[in-house]
Amino acid sequence: MQNVHFYVIKNGHRERIACQIAEKAVAQGHRVHVRVPDPQAAESLNTQMWTFRDQSFLPHSLGESPSPHVRVTIHEEWLPQERDVLINLADDMPDEYESFSRVAEVVGPDDDTKSHGRARFRQYRENGVEPELHEISM
Repeated sequence: MQNVHFYVIKNGHRERIACQIAEKAVAQGHRVHVRVPDPQAAESLNTQMWTFRDQSFLPHSLGESPSPHVRVTIHEEWLPQERDVLINLADDMPDEYESFSRVAEVVGPDDDTKSHGRARFRQYRENGVEPELHEISM
């Protein structure tokens, strides 16, 4: 069965939570892909990955990376590289979610992302996946 986790943020920023999830996954030896809705969101997350924590560095790339040292990729689409963790910041459910051993859906506090998050939660259930729910307050 697919390992899907929904991180519902009561207050705070989705990008920061995505960085923390990516950092933890990389520390555990995983390779991460962060799916974003558009190029602007990719650029914003790229900046966050450099600045979200003073003592942290996440080797990451916007798009595909030929370097084996890059543990995190950021892009609007799935990239055909070996990644085992997907962090989804896009509004829709990724078609390729089954290609990953773990999926982290990050749902923000605003009504729009909550609505999209609920729809994705229902879609996972309709596909036979029972997502785990985590509420986060910052």
